[in-house]
Amino acid sequence: MKRLLLAVLVLLAACTPAPAPPAAAGEKSAAAPLVDPARGGMRKGTWLHAEAMKDGMPIAWDFREGYTAAAPRPLPRLIVVSLGHEDNFDGSISPAVQAAQDAQEKTLHEGLKARAELVAVLDWRQQHDWFFYSAADVTREEVETIFGNKGLVSLQVSLEDDPELQFYHTLMQRVHAQK
Repeated sequence: MKRLLLAVLVLLAACTPAPAPPAAAGEKSAAAPLVDPARGGMRKGTWLHAEAMKDGMPIAWDFREGYTAAAPRPLPRLIVVSLGHEDNFDGSISPAVQAAQDAQEKTLHEGLKARAELVAVLDWRQQHDWFFYSAADVTREEVETIFGNKGLVSLQVSLEDDPELQFYHTLMQRVHAQK
């Protein structure tokens, strides 16, 4: 179990945001498409978006700002739900793919009910990962059952106890250190 947390922390440590190129004098910079990390209010709390390059590939994080585990939760458990897809993430997501990911996220929220809270989402290479903190009674099998057999390229569910919210705190340190 510690291997999962260590692997995610290594991914975070290796990720440094790429600086935006300065606009030429007297020229406005081209506006990038707006990203709504809160998904129109679908995600609870305040959400931010960060992008960088890792191993020559774009990596994007949506993350919840100011998360604290709500009492009287038992030891927080980190759940990582990873969906594989056929195409490499190129830094943008088509409206159709975004709609499918939003529907899958909604399915996760509904299936986990009030026993888990989404704190981060990652897009990199051929993966789309959701990071939840949950009650200790949530199981891998339960999360896998929520998706059912929907013809997914791949689905991996990993669970690890993270009572000190180490994953979340490391993510916040990495992101805020780059400002």
